[in-house]
Amino acid sequence: MNGKKDFESFYDTKLKPTLSNLKLQSSEATGWKIAGLLFLMFAIMCFLLSQIIVGILLLAFTLISIYKYTKKKKLFFRNFKETALSEIIKYLGPELIYKPDESISPVDYEKSSLFRRIYDYYEGSDLISGNYSDTKFYCSELETGYDKSPGGNTITTIFRGLFFAIPLKIYLSGAIYIWPKGEEQLTINFLDEYYKLFPLPEVYSMNLNDNTFESIFSVYSTYPSDTTSFIDQELKVFLINLKEQTGKEIRFSIMRGICYLTISINKELLEPSLTNTDNVEIIKEYYFRVQLILNVIEQLNLKRFT
Repeated sequence: MNGKKDFESFYDTKLKPTLSNLKLQSSEATGWKIAGLLFLMFAIMCFLLSQIIVGILLLAFTLISIYKYTKKKKLFFRNFKETALSEIIKYLGPELIYKPDESISPVDYEKSSLFRRIYDYYEGSDLISGNYSDTKFYCSELETGYDKSPGGNTITTIFRGLFFAIPLKIYLSGAIYIWPKGEEQLTINFLDEYYKLFPLPEVYSMNLNDNTFESIFSVYSTYPSDTTSFIDQELKVFLINLKEQTGKEIRFSIMRGICYLTISINKELLEPSLTNTDNVEIIKEYYFRVQLILNVIEQLNLKRFT
């Protein structure tokens, strides 16, 4: 499939008419932002020149401009996701459901045991769910963090990126945890405050006799004898390739019939920007970011385990 050709055809027929309206909304928000900055600048000048009344008036205009900018920006963001992003997702996966304001639940996050550090901050958006490549899945952007200061003002990131939850069609009696080498989420002793977010059953390190894979990942399981066959060559190649292609940290687990996968990406993939709204290259980035999510589902190929 020629992804570039597909995008250009889709852009001309579906997106271009929508983007003209979004460009107008973006310009309105930007206009209020500029107005607010100008009002603030002149207000400061007036205070410096002892023109107090005029300065207060300009400061009031500044606050009104900030309110208008914030309102217009939120409206633009919502409309961009409900129109442009929704069209992209519908085009690439007609059976998919997109909910911009929802995310993977904390229950799945905790159950996955991919990040077992107790968190204080949990925020997510852009939930994509449904069937793709004969596979049911859920995926959203997610960010978690913990507070390392007594006052609650310093949040350290635990995870930021894409979080996948994929129900399996087969029964797997044991649990599997594949963490990055050196990032094993194991509780060392009962005083350990770091890795006890979700109770972890007794696990055993697995030796897969694969030096390449085991130089990148550490594999643990509750029942190694029952789960060895699941970690086949195709899965190992997929995880290695995904790490190489994205250049990001990859984690994988199977717990209670659900496969979990994370890709750590230190930016919001599907959040719109007020600038360059009608720039075809910028829109193409969103197109291929959605395609990345679907490629992960297709290449993981969990439907082979039926």
